[in-house]
Amino acid sequence: MSDEILVLNSGSSSIKFAVFTATAAPMQRLHGIVSGLGARAAFSAFDASGEPLPGALPASDAATPLTHESALAWLFAWLASFGGGGHVLAAGHRVVHGGARFAEPARIDAGIVAQLEKLVPMAPLHQPHDLAAIRALMKLRPELPQVACFDTVFHRTVPALAQTFLELSTGSRFTVVVNHFKSKGSACNDVGDPDMGDGQGNCNGTRTLAAQACGRLHHTCPE
Repeated sequence: MSDEILVLNSGSSSIKFAVFTATAAPMQRLHGIVSGLGARAAFSAFDASGEPLPGALPASDAATPLTHESALAWLFAWLASFGGGGHVLAAGHRVVHGGARFAEPARIDAGIVAQLEKLVPMAPLHQPHDLAAIRALMKLRPELPQVACFDTVFHRTVPALAQTFLELSTGSRFTVVVNHFKSKGSACNDVGDPDMGDGQGNCNGTRTLAAQACGRLHHTCPE
């Protein structure tokens, strides 16, 4: 039985996944998605050559929805049956925001989860769902090592010159703080943040709150 790495990208209504060999030069064995969490769920997966793999989720709808936890429980059973039966050695998560503390991937424990929870205001449309999958795996597979890989690590490598600017009229400096406010797939009507017809699109209220939280964090922790 070969060792494998499970990689997860969890959103509000889907879990994208991929399985890689746990080797010095990892190779992708398969990838797929469980979509429609919270409503009518669907599943698709493909092997390394792009051929579809069989799999049927349990019936679900708005009354009996599939959650992050139940979807991951089903996914592990599917991997054992149809995914080649390899041994999942560890799981890696795409996490949107690592704040000022995390400049590289981090092994997840309860303390790390608590730190990431504090960053929810910085990415309110994404961070809670990243954490939902992490907590689900901590419950389902407490022995399984989990690693968080942060979108914001990329921005930590941007030279300071590209982040700090000079206001020519006053001579003052200001720093641009990158924040992952929203993705094109987000929909905010259900949380009372619809398109107000002002040209800003939906989720503008959420983006504004995130920008304010970002400013407060930068003011108190400018590094």
